[in-house]
Amino acid sequence: MNIRIGALLLLLPFITKAQYSNIIKNDDISWAAESFSAISFDNQCPPKKDHHPTATPIKILQTDFDALSEQAFTDALISKMRNGTWKAYKDHTLSKALDVSAVNDIYMIIDTVITFDPETYEEVMNVVQYDLLATASQFKVKQLWFFNDDEGSFETTALAIAPLVKNELGSLHTPVWYKLPSPSKKLFNPAHKKVQYAAYLSFFVDEMEMQVLKGSLTELKGNLIKRLETGTMIAYDADKHPIPQEEVKDIFIATDTIYTIDPETYEANFEVVKREYRSEDINDYHSQQSWFFDPQSGRLQCRAEAIAPSVAITDEYGTLTNYRPLFFWHRE
Repeated sequence: MNIRIGALLLLLPFITKAQYSNIIKNDDISWAAESFSAISFDNQCPPKKDHHPTATPIKILQTDFDALSEQAFTDALISKMRNGTWKAYKDHTLSKALDVSAVNDIYMIIDTVITFDPETYEEVMNVVQYDLLATASQFKVKQLWFFNDDEGSFETTALAIAPLVKNELGSLHTPVWYKLPSPSKKLFNPAHKKVQYAAYLSFFVDEMEMQVLKGSLTELKGNLIKRLETGTMIAYDADKHPIPQEEVKDIFIATDTIYTIDPETYEANFEVVKREYRSEDINDYHSQQSWFFDPQSGRLQCRAEAIAPSVAITDEYGTLTNYRPLFFWHRE
């Protein structure tokens, strides 16, 4: 990391939407965007499909051995949301602040439940209270992504977080957003004594969930492909093995076997077809990030470890089945 990138990372803590000019004006930054992703910090269940976000614990510090939690990272984050450490806002723009009472009104739902007395068969009306925040296991995060053309590297920083809770219809939504405090460079280390929680997250970000602030996604994809073709950027496969330069051209070619049945003879036919992907076929990004949390300062911060431009894979009926990462950029 050179002095210019180091200085830029030190500026990131003070970035707000009105201050993105720090990056926009930096000649080394060719592309920047806000991104929105649904993630989990605890590996509570196996992924339902390839596109499902996953979390791998790196460090979990629990001191109460009589009450160990399977979602300790999540519990620690919710605790910060409850005690008012993070300033709350109505939406991701962070423009309308919410006071503690307003936040409590959003999360604490009061309802009436009618039951029947088993002896008298009379109706009994009970007032119950639901704590929506206690049900949250996933979060939506707002991040800043940018690509440094001079270094050929991606960087990310977390700007805000919102717990995903259910609305009246049972759908997940984000009624409260929390602005995250400034990151600290020394806390990008799970071994640091103040970092009590750390996790390695893997998730996909759709282009539709990005708001470009500088450059364009078309230019970014063209830039990455050109770097691969000229050998100025190392591409890695899913197993973190460097892809030889002579095999780079094969990254964008997929071989599929199509199975059909002759309607007259009922014989099975197999046809091998090749498909060539272009930059416009890339519409998703597989992101692998390390997240670090210091409960004392309330700092929740992230670092991009790998990012893979990905293409949608569909079946013979045009239904999306999964996403195929074409290649990975890895932090050196």
